[in-house]
Amino acid sequence: MFNPAQFYESGKARSGTALIPIIGTIDMTLLFSTRVGNTIINRGDGSADFSFTPLKNTIVGATLAGGINLSYPSAFTGNISIKFIKGLRDVYSISLGFFGFVHPNDTTSKYNITDLKSFFAQFSNLYSLYIDENASGIPTRQSVLKGDLSQLPDSVEQVSFRFLDFKNSATDLYLNFSNYNATSKLKSLLSGRTSGQTQLKILGDLGKLPATCQYLNIQGAIAGSSLSYTAGKVWASSFGTLYLPYGLLSATETDNVFIDIDNSVTTAIGGKFITLSYRTSASDSAVASLISKGYTVNCFRGSKILDLPFQNSFTDVSASALSVIAGNANGLPNFIADGFKPGQYSVQFNGSKSLKTSTNLPINTSDKVSIMVHLKTTATAVQVIAELSINSNSNNSFGVFLNDQLANRIEILDKNSGFNVGNSSSNINTGNWIHVALVIDRALGVNQNSIYINGVLAYTQHAGFTSDNNGVFGAFILFIAQRAGASLGYVGEMAHLTITNYLVSPAEITAHKNR
Repeated sequence: MFNPAQFYESGKARSGTALIPIIGTIDMTLLFSTRVGNTIINRGDGSADFSFTPLKNTIVGATLAGGINLSYPSAFTGNISIKFIKGLRDVYSISLGFFGFVHPNDTTSKYNITDLKSFFAQFSNLYSLYIDENASGIPTRQSVLKGDLSQLPDSVEQVSFRFLDFKNSATDLYLNFSNYNATSKLKSLLSGRTSGQTQLKILGDLGKLPATCQYLNIQGAIAGSSLSYTAGKVWASSFGTLYLPYGLLSATETDNVFIDIDNSVTTAIGGKFITLSYRTSASDSAVASLISKGYTVNCFRGSKILDLPFQNSFTDVSASALSVIAGNANGLPNFIADGFKPGQYSVQFNGSKSLKTSTNLPINTSDKVSIMVHLKTTATAVQVIAELSINSNSNNSFGVFLNDQLANRIEILDKNSGFNVGNSSSNINTGNWIHVALVIDRALGVNQNSIYINGVLAYTQHAGFTSDNNGVFGAFILFIAQRAGASLGYVGEMAHLTITNYLVSPAEITAHKNR
């Protein structure tokens, strides 16, 4: 059984010796460089030691330059021992991976690194790491590499991945930004991705990225538990590139990234581009400033696409300025002086009158939506609060319903060719004002729905439905308080209906609740 504790030097007997675990390997290519010293290598299979002179102060990985090929008469599982004459702190650069595309005999190089932190603790002065596990999905070529990539030695300044195609689960190899040490010297991290390869799981607080980092480019990623950002980070004054395909927890956090980078950067280096998923207008000035500094900014600007206070007016106060008209021939519903707060108004719906946008809701460039509204009702029948649809159940639509799958609960439904349905865990039809916030993130699959009641997460997935939703929403009319102006009419009051094309944060939900 491999013992990670073996990786640590423990006195003179093991001084300067590193262990490289491999599994089922016939041909192994080792790539590393040192600062000044040479090495003695033991294959681990009982054969004689031999000397090897590695490259000096060279970042290895892109080619086989300086590498050494080890061959075994049959598949070998065990440890390769490398004695570094000048000690383990002499190791400068390491490359792990499959190199069969360059070396035709190297078809079974398979590392067996089950504890990434312990393995790299051997090399406490390491400068760079390169990983190229191009196994083409063939299990007999796949290595094992498990652990948190933030737990490399603090000395590592450059990290680069070309392919990630490991035998272990994709979630076993991850990057948790929250776990970076404040003393890390990381300057550059690049994770490339080719179709069919594993994407890197990223999670944690991006605000914990080392202050020395100037380049962060993760071209393929999957979601961890969350990816957040704590405002106030001081970025490197020469920070040049930020590319994250997986969005932060909220658009507000993305705004804070732009604001903090703009406040920190004086002279950017490298490609000078920032690619994030979505933001709001709050970062407009920071983005404009970064562009003036030479950055290319690729970030969808999320916004309120419909904002109806319903304060004795049907005027849309969002930037879209949509026209809101009667949903059918029965005319507009009435306003009453019974708002969420004293002195406010609400719209009173009687089940036969409804509203709709006269043109399509401008959401068809987004795969995310948030809906916030105040409701007051005692209704027990199935009713529509809002539905994006040309008639009913349109593909790439969404809907907000009462008393549908569960009695007395509010429901959010996302529909492509199938359904994804979530319900509140608390009753809505109490006859009191209740604030509801509902969000859909199509990038998150079956758990993409969230429901907040009075600012508190109160959501249950309806087990009878599964999701095959993906992509952006359709270009449709939004109907309010009725399905297509014809059925499932809402009976009750409504105030402050807001729809955004991004995921609102808990703070935004609270602010809307207190509006």
